[in-house]
This record gives sequence, C-alpha cells and structure tokens, in this order.
Amino acid sequence: MTRKQIRGSGLLLSGRGVGQGLKFLAELMVVRYLSTEGYGAWTYALAAVTFLRGMSALGLNRALSRYLPLHLERGEFQQFYGVLVFVFGALVAAGTIVVAGFYALPEEVAALAGVSSEQALALLFIVIFLVPVEIIDIGLTGVSAAFGDSRTIFVRRFLLHPGLRIAVAGTLVLMKADITLLAYGYLFSGVVGIAYYGWAVAVQMRDRGLLDRGLLRGLRLPVRKVLSYTTPVMASDWCSIFMLTAGPLLLGYFTDMSTVALYQVVVPVAALNTLVAQSFTMLFEPSASRLHARGDATGLNDHYWRTAVWVAVLTFPLFALSFTASIPLTVLLFGERYAAAGPILTLLASGHFIGSMAGFNSEALRVTGSLRWLIAVNALGAATTVGLSVLLIPGMGAMGAAIGFAAGHFLYAVLKQVAVQRATGVKAFDLTYKGPYITMAVVALLLLVTRLTWPAEPWILVPAAVVGSLVVYFSARASLSVLDTFPELGRSKLMRTIFG
Repeated sequence: MTRKQIRGSGLLLSGRGVGQGLKFLAELMVVRYLSTEGYGAWTYALAAVTFLRGMSALGLNRALSRYLPLHLERGEFQQFYGVLVFVFGALVAAGTIVVAGFYALPEEVAALAGVSSEQALALLFIVIFLVPVEIIDIGLTGVSAAFGDSRTIFVRRFLLHPGLRIAVAGTLVLMKADITLLAYGYLFSGVVGIAYYGWAVAVQMRDRGLLDRGLLRGLRLPVRKVLSYTTPVMASDWCSIFMLTAGPLLLGYFTDMSTVALYQVVVPVAALNTLVAQSFTMLFEPSASRLHARGDATGLNDHYWRTAVWVAVLTFPLFALSFTASIPLTVLLFGERYAAAGPILTLLASGHFIGSMAGFNSEALRVTGSLRWLIAVNALGAATTVGLSVLLIPGMGAMGAAIGFAAGHFLYAVLKQVAVQRATGVKAFDLTYKGPYITMAVVALLLLVTRLTWPAEPWILVPAAVVGSLVVYFSARASLSVLDTFPELGRSKLMRTIFG
C-alpha cells in the first residue's frame, strides 16, 4: 500500500510543483513591481481573506469528502443531494454574511483591524469578495473529488489557477496599473475558477443521472449528521488558521505595511518546504484509514514512518537552500530592499520543515478518531504562536513574528508526536528510521554553522546545501527503497548505482 501511495504521490508532486512554480512566478512579478508599502498592503489584505475564509468555512467542506462518496457508492442520491444542498447553502450564507458585515460596519471593521494604512483597507474591501468565492471553490473541489474527477482538480489547481494569476500579474506590469487592478484581477480569476469547476461538476452529475428534479422531492437536510462530524474538527481548523495568519495580521496591527512586506515576501519561498508533504497527504489519509479499519496497528506505524522519511528526504534540499542561503536567495529573488528578510526566511523555513519531517500526525489523529487530542494540540500550538507574536512584534517587528511562527510550529510538532503515540499506536519516533533523521540533524547543524560563518557568500552556502542534501539522500537510500518503489529505474546501471 505504501509503495502504491508513494508512486501516486510522486505524480501529484510533479503537478503541484508545476502549479507552485507558476504561482511563484506571478508572485515574483508582483513583488518586483509594487513598492514595499504597496506589497505589504496587498499581502495584508490577502492574509485577512485567508483568515476569514478559514473561519467562515466552519469545516463544512470536510463533510463533502466524507459523505458524498459514501452516498454515491450506495446509490443514495437523495441523501447525496441533502448533504450537497446543506453544505453549499451554509457556505454561501457564511461568505455572504462576512461580506455584508464589512460593508454594513466599515468603521467597526477598520477599528478592529487596527490598520492605519488606507490603501490596505481599500484593498480589503475589494478582496473581501474572495471569501465567498474561495469558499465555493473549496466546496466544488470536494464534489469533484467525490466523483473521482482528478483531471478537473489537476487542471483547476495546477494550471488554470496559477495561469490566471500570471496573466493578472503580467497585465498589471505591462499596463503600469494601480494595485487595484490586481485586486479585481484576483477576484475575476476566482470567479473563472468556480465557473470551470461548476461546469465540470454539472457534466459529472448529468452523466450519472443526478440532474433529475425528482431527486429533490421530499429533500431532507442532514443538519445534525453533518455538524456532528464537522464541529469537532472545526476548532482544529480554526487553530491552524490562527497559526498561519497571526504574523501578517498582528504585524499590520502593531507596525506598518513595510514591516508586513518584509515578513510576507519570503512566505512563499518558506512554504515550498510543505510542497512534498501536501502532495503526499492526499493519498496518505485514505490508506491510513483502511489500515486503521483493519486494526493493523503495525501496518499503520510502518506506513506512517516510511511515508515520513520520503517526505523529509525529498523536502531536505528545499530546506537546506532556504535555510542556509536565505540572505543571498532573498536578495536574488526580491532585490536588495528586502535583504533584511533573509533571517526571517531561515526561521520560517525551519518551522515548515520541522512540521513536514515529523510526518502526517494530524492526519493520523483524524483517521483514528482522536479529535480531542488534535484539538488540544492545535490550541496549544496556536496559543504559543499568537502569544509569542503579541509579545515580540512590538519590539522586534517582523523578526518577532518569525520567532513566534518557528517556536509555535516546533512545539506543535512535538506535541502532535506525543499525541500520536498515546492516541493512535503510531510511535512518536520509530528507531527503525533513526539513521536518516540523525543524519538530517547533524547536516542541519553543520549548515547552521556554515550560515553563521559566511551569511552572505552564495558560492559557499549553495554548494554546502547541495552537498548536505546528497549526504542525507545517500544515508536514507536503504530506508527509501527507491528501486522497490520504482522498479523501472533498475533497468539502467547508472540508476541502480544512484538509487540502489
């Protein structure tokens, strides 16, 4: 099962890598074009949208992936419609309430945000419409997944979405337009995205005979069933949103938009350390659910840790580069005006990598029904991140937010490993795989020494990151079993030498 999952995740990683590359190109164009304060105002508005979208989704999108495939499999089409209508009705209502609240109480919103930048507030009152748009987009993703329509999801998430972002950014630069065009462009691209999803879902429903109006007669909304499933994880989702958006939102409250920009400019680079984990998680959870249903604790533990090693080793080169060569990398990508963001990148990359290398602990807790543990751990992680940020940002600015992020994610990862062992039977650390993890720790320490000794020397830092990544890979070859997972590589003598 793990072998099949890893092969499938490799395909998803390729697609996600293309999508992330296109999105990063669009982000790079925007950073280079906008002033520091303008970029800070733009990313502050987007962070507020992310926060409000996460809070107003209420975890309801999870009900789609939980119940729709079940009802389709059983031919329970009225129950399928009941879940669909209730979830989308609630999502649309929640998004509409957010937008209406902004325009009904503009002065109260401005006072609550605590932002003095008129530009940031003006942008926020435009992009706030992305909240209902993105909520609907997430819901349609769940419906497409229930139909097994991976092609639609692939095109929407990895081609259409980043492609439209590049088109908007390119138009902004070529027309030398105001940042307002960027806001309306993102809103337009979001509407195009849900139109594409809506068309694809309608085709799937037509092909399955689900557009029969008779199925809506006597429709009953499964309110209790859906909420009993989503309410426990809703609190967990909210905590994750707090951890993700605390930095930019608190920086906007305590400082100015230039400081927000200094933090936000390196967030996309640091987030690349989650690229592999995000690709693997889509296939890890279904496999883990089947193992748990069989009562195969040993199989679940092996599945967990073998997948974790793959994620850690594949992520390490990204971590090594963004951690070690953070200052020259930041200057190369974003220009000399953002040089001070280099140390912030180091901290953010460290926080993300720690979470990735620990494995899919949240997913393991979720599939085994250990929701109380998950909620408690998420609450502690969020409290640490927000608490440290509130304490440190007034005196340290963006660096304080980065310290809060890294410390919160470190504690979060440790607590989740404790919870995983106590609640699921998966070992907090499987000594079978101690070799790769010890090597990663030693190499990371050596890279830290290198970074502190030559902080701005790319001809030393980049080769050190490359050599360190190779050392990690060759130390983990036996644990990865690459040729067992991809036997076609064994046809070449050179490939057998590299991967054997």
